[in-house]
Amino acid sequence: MARDGIRAPQLRYQIWYLICIIRGVPALNVEFTEEEMAQLRDAAGREDKSLRSMAHDAIVSELRRRKVTAAATRVAGISAGLNERLAEK
Repeated sequence: MARDGIRAPQLRYQIWYLICIIRGVPALNVEFTEEEMAQLRDAAGREDKSLRSMAHDAIVSELRRRKVTAAATRVAGISAGLNERLAEK
């Protein structure tokens, strides 16, 4: 327990929150159609997540997928000659 009966995780959150208010947190406003928003709400409800958390996770997941795809494409291009030589044997 920290001073004044505030638990450490709660205190850390309060400090983080104040820092974010002072510094600002990078944010992004995204526009959705009514249909897209309904789909997002449904998906968030099924996963018991907030809309913000659902959108964040989807964007980060897509960025990671693209990074892995780019790396796989690069490796395939680099090893194409080796793969051809191995196929000949």
